[in-house]
Amino acid sequence: MVVLVAMGLQMQAQVQETLCDYTYTVGTQDEFEIAIPITGNVTGSGLPEMSPLYAYTYVGEYMMEDSCFGGPCTHVVYNASLTDTVTTCIDYTLTDSLSGEMDTLNCCFDLAWDVTTETWLKLSSSVGIQELQMEEAGDNKFYDLMGRELPEAPIGQIYIQNRKRYFRFE
Repeated sequence: MVVLVAMGLQMQAQVQETLCDYTYTVGTQDEFEIAIPITGNVTGSGLPEMSPLYAYTYVGEYMMEDSCFGGPCTHVVYNASLTDTVTTCIDYTLTDSLSGEMDTLNCCFDLAWDVTTETWLKLSSSVGIQELQMEEAGDNKFYDLMGRELPEAPIGQIYIQNRKRYFRFE
């Protein structure tokens, strides 16, 4: 039992250190791409196979989302306001090959535009395991695409209300 717990803690620590480390960013300050692999395909990573589902980037008050459909993908970000720092989050699935149980893992990292090298640099990252909780449909509450409750419908962003997506222009 102690060995299993130790192995689980080791895997969790390993995932926390490297889950987002295998993404890379290319492009200019106003338009760039973040390449997101399936982690099991990364040679020498030692990570179990985790597939990206969604990628979100927050540019100022706007959020851009791409679906990866459980495969490697490229997340394109348009930064028309030339913001110097953006935050990207990626949702992954991890399926236990023995039990078939699935978890959703999330990693977020900050990117900053370096004017000297004219590249995006990764500043920091965080990793979490999220449990999905069912909410009653038809409660008229507003949620962002990460599932966080909002006090009101945001302007210029996609939001969810009563299990449907909306976009408010004004």
